[in-house]
Amino acid sequence: MMKIHIFSTGYCKNWERIVVSDGHWRIVKFPSLCALIEHPTRGYILFDTGYSPRVFEAARSWPYRLYTWVTPITCSEEDSAFHAIAKRGIDPHDVATVFLSHFHADHLGGVRDFPHATFVYARSAYDAVKDLRGWKALHRCFLPDLLPNDFSARSRPFDDREPANCPTELTGFPNGYDILGDGSLIAIALPGHAQGQMGLYIPQCHQGPHFLIADSVWRLSTITANAMPHRLARVIIEDYPAFLDTVHRLQSLHHHHPSVRLIPTHDALLSPC
Repeated sequence: MMKIHIFSTGYCKNWERIVVSDGHWRIVKFPSLCALIEHPTRGYILFDTGYSPRVFEAARSWPYRLYTWVTPITCSEEDSAFHAIAKRGIDPHDVATVFLSHFHADHLGGVRDFPHATFVYARSAYDAVKDLRGWKALHRCFLPDLLPNDFSARSRPFDDREPANCPTELTGFPNGYDILGDGSLIAIALPGHAQGQMGLYIPQCHQGPHFLIADSVWRLSTITANAMPHRLARVIIEDYPAFLDTVHRLQSLHHHHPSVRLIPTHDALLSPC
């Protein structure tokens, strides 16, 4: 049985109404959450790395500095995933695997803090950004300097262009990619927000099954109350029809499997299991 620690790595600020239609025209905080998974045989596995002060370093030059202008970020060293893990009495260097849901900067901020980890992600997600620089990279919310020089050498991507290899019991998401080969962590495609975005389904852990759904939605109310993003949010949604399809499938999943805990990356901080 696995355990999950969910924690915030800082936050950005933006208009609430842009993210959900039931919000107000006010500036609110959107945390960037990570999940540390304790696997009984594979050790510590980190889902995304959130913000860290490295984001400010990677965004110092033009045009990348626009990233932190458009969505002002608050994050200190103590907020980073590295320090959050250490505060739990766990050596961050013991993190064996980092699963990256996609390659937006708010999910890559702490990647360089884990120099001994192996990186797992969908091949199409990295292929979509690896050669981008300047304005094209910024358009994809990708800051190239966040990745270490040996990133490719320490990567173990799975080919999401090939058929999924693991059936699931989830309505709307019948198949996924068995990341460890034991059925304990199943990567599931969540298209729309970003090329190759993947969530991570964890069938067995304390307090029931969990589904880490990255940026498929920004607030749970999009799933539970059909509170869709404002039209302005489409600027950072790569494929809006695919986004809508993913939302509708998540709504069906929530209806048929309410015991599955859905964890979006930018919703209010959720308690660990």
